[in-house]
Amino acid sequence: MSQQKYRISGLLPAMAVLLLLAASSLAFAHVLRETALRQSVAVFGLLAEQEASVPAISRFLAEPASGTAYEAGLRVLQQAGYGETYGALLMQSLWLPTLAFSVAAAALILGVFLLCQMSAARQLREAEATADWLNSADRKEPVFRYLPAVLCTAMRELKRKLALQQELHEADSKKILQYMEDISHQLKTPLTVIRVACERTALRLPESEAAMETCRAQVDRMTDMIQKLLELGRLDCGQTVMRFASVSIAELIETVTNDLTPVAAVRDLSFEVEADGAETWLCDEFWMREALGNVLKNCIEHTENEIISIRCRSEDGNHQIVIRDHGDGFAAGCEARIFDRYFFGDRTSKESNGLGLSIAAQIMRLHFGTAQARNCEDGGAEFRFTFPQLDRNRIYERTAS
Repeated sequence: MSQQKYRISGLLPAMAVLLLLAASSLAFAHVLRETALRQSVAVFGLLAEQEASVPAISRFLAEPASGTAYEAGLRVLQQAGYGETYGALLMQSLWLPTLAFSVAAAALILGVFLLCQMSAARQLREAEATADWLNSADRKEPVFRYLPAVLCTAMRELKRKLALQQELHEADSKKILQYMEDISHQLKTPLTVIRVACERTALRLPESEAAMETCRAQVDRMTDMIQKLLELGRLDCGQTVMRFASVSIAELIETVTNDLTPVAAVRDLSFEVEADGAETWLCDEFWMREALGNVLKNCIEHTENEIISIRCRSEDGNHQIVIRDHGDGFAAGCEARIFDRYFFGDRTSKESNGLGLSIAAQIMRLHFGTAQARNCEDGGAEFRFTFPQLDRNRIYERTAS
């Protein structure tokens, strides 16, 4: 829409220039006509001094298309000694006003064109500044000089409504998050009591140990789900601030894989990492570990006796982490929905709460990147994290926006 307005505003100076050129052409033709008539009248005046003036004038007016009088006039001019210079003589009374008019018209056209361009450029800059003001949280109103008053009034009202909606949204988000934290706090105590009771029952009644182990597993699952819901709620409500810092990606991945090695060993799995240990990326170390850990846990749950590969590289201004397993891959149509929360597809185990991959995708969005998944041609699933190489000096400006 803004580009279309800019094109329309750019056409206005061009139309003004064309109108001025047309007006100057008509004016020049008028001056030329008046000058030619003046020269003709002067010729008639000279003929009036001769005896044959009346017949000559009558013949001139009666036969304007005849070339005889014109040829006779050329012979007279040549006999008088003017030869080819008669044209310059006729233009003596025309060149000075023509030159003055041409210079004035050119200056006027150039001045109008420059004024239109300057006005359009000022309006465009003011419109861009106004758009930035509407998108920002700054309440200080910019100075409106070139935009129409009606438009300025409408934008002030829009800014007021946006600020009000933002305040209501922030208040609602804080209330929702507070409710979630209160519920989480209230649930943790009875869950802990239930878990302890299951452990004591299993000790006192060995025959119930299997049933109590199932109960303990469900309690642990519920506790993990509550924690994940809190994390996701903070991310959704904007209460989580990414703390970007220079992080060695090789060390970060090593930390994640070391934490998951005992779990992977149970399924006879190992990790294969390709990363430059000297390379540092600008990211939030805590949340990046969380995202990688959630994806690796999903890979571990669906792979046995294989290698899970992790490749890191930076190219074309982006960082990329590619995680691949050699399991069964995704069912048809599940690749696009695997990062949806509570999506219990064939890649979600019974112990999963359906939130880990959703949290990973949300973390990537807060790094201004994307999370993708696909099936590999030779089997297995591939997860790909991509986010830009961030600028340390402007990262928090980008985060705020």
